Amino acid sequence: MTIKIAEAMKESIKELYKIQLQIKQPNDLLLNNKKIAGILTQTSTYQNKVQYILIGIGMNINETEFSESTKKIATSLKNEYKSTFSKEDIIIKFIQILEEKLKNEEYIFNKSDQSD
Repeated sequence: MTIKIAEAMKESIKELYKIQLQIKQPNDLLLNNKKIAGILTQTSTYQNKVQYILIGIGMNINETEFSESTKKIATSLKNEYKSTFSKEDIIIKFIQILEEKLKNEEYIFNKSDQSD
């Protein structure tokens, strides 16, 4: 699941800004060989069906200040491209892409067997 989420974020940034991120498995996104995002997930299942998925994404978008030790291993979109980026646009695009990726994954959502 974490890889699908990373792929969705990577595609979101590419579609919005033509910026190519790299996925460092299992849960990081890199830009210019520096960490730009980390992804954490927690999944609850019951009888082989996912009940819920908690997704946490920490992404350096418009950050400009990093400690000296962090500068060596992390960056942000703003630091690399000297521009301000829309967090809202990124979130919207990410949700659209992730939803499309998961649309046909029946095991992802616990669909009730209710009759009409």
